[in-house]
Amino acid sequence: MIEGTQNSGAAVRRRVEYLLGEELGNRWDADQQLGWAGIMEISRLLPAKHNREMLAEHGLSLTLLSLLGRLNECHQPTLLARDLAIDLDLSPGRVSRHLSTLEAEGLLIRRHSAGDGRALDVELTDAGRARLAAARQTAVAIVERDFLSRLTPDELVMLARVATKILRSFDATDA
Repeated sequence: MIEGTQNSGAAVRRRVEYLLGEELGNRWDADQQLGWAGIMEISRLLPAKHNREMLAEHGLSLTLLSLLGRLNECHQPTLLARDLAIDLDLSPGRVSRHLSTLEAEGLLIRRHSAGDGRALDVELTDAGRARLAAARQTAVAIVERDFLSRLTPDELVMLARVATKILRSFDATDA
C-alpha cells in the first residue's frame, strides 16, 4: 500500500478502528493490525471494483455471474430456489429477483416444474450461455490483472496456505 493514499496502512487501520475501536492499538501489534485491516480492505475493494467492471462491460454483477454459472453447471433442469440460495449464500427472495432480472434480459427461461410445484425448471438460453462465456473471460482477466499479477509465486503459495487454514477452521466450527 502507498502511504498518503486512502489505502495507506494508517488509513486502513483507521477504518478498522471504526469497527473494532481505538483499543485495537493497545491489543494488537502493527503486523496484526495491518494483517486484519488488509484482509478487510481487500475483501471490500476487490469485489466492488470487479462488480463495477463486470456491470460496465457485461451488465452482470458478480452475483448474477455466479448465478448464471451455477445454472450452467447444473445437470438437472429442476431447481429449488432455496437450493440456489444456499449454494450462493443468498436469500430465496433475492434469488427469485435475480432470476426475474436474468429472464427479463433473455438470458434464461423458467417454468414451474410439472413434478414439483415448489421447484422451477430453469434453462439458460443461447444468449445466456454466450453472455456467461464472455463475462467469465473478463472475470479471469480481472483476477489475473488485479490479484495474481501483484503477487510472486511464493506469496501466492503462502496466501493459499493461510486462506486454506482459516477456511478449514470455519468448516470445523461453523458447520
